[in-house]
Amino acid sequence: MVEKAGFEHFSTTADAGFRLWAPDLNGLFQQAGLALLSLMTDIQRVQVQEWFEVTLVNETVEDLLIDWLNELIFRVETKGFFFSEFTINQATSKQVDARIGGETIDPAKHLLLTEVKAATYHQLAVTGLDSYQATIIVDV
Repeated sequence: MVEKAGFEHFSTTADAGFRLWAPDLNGLFQQAGLALLSLMTDIQRVQVQEWFEVTLVNETVEDLLIDWLNELIFRVETKGFFFSEFTINQATSKQVDARIGGETIDPAKHLLLTEVKAATYHQLAVTGLDSYQATIIVDV
């Protein structure tokens, strides 16, 4: 059983990826948010000045994880926000309810590391019963 949650990035040809691990689905979705945003910026520099509610529903945990990441990318691109806090109120294999906190992107304050276009299904893998692991590749 996985005791702690975390993530690590890895390189792929023309894309970027990350591996996630957590003791439960709440932790897996939280780590996915942290991994994604840490590809985009130094999240240590992102303060929480505003919170947003996010509720997503889909048929499988894989679809839901892709939806979650693409929702975060969409909000970065359309709202001009970076996020550093991901409070997962409840995550199941078919629904995630969360609060995400962050602040308006300020190029003078925030490092702009990698532009992420979308989360993909390429080599997507989610496993777990007592603990969870996932591998995700994003288009950069």
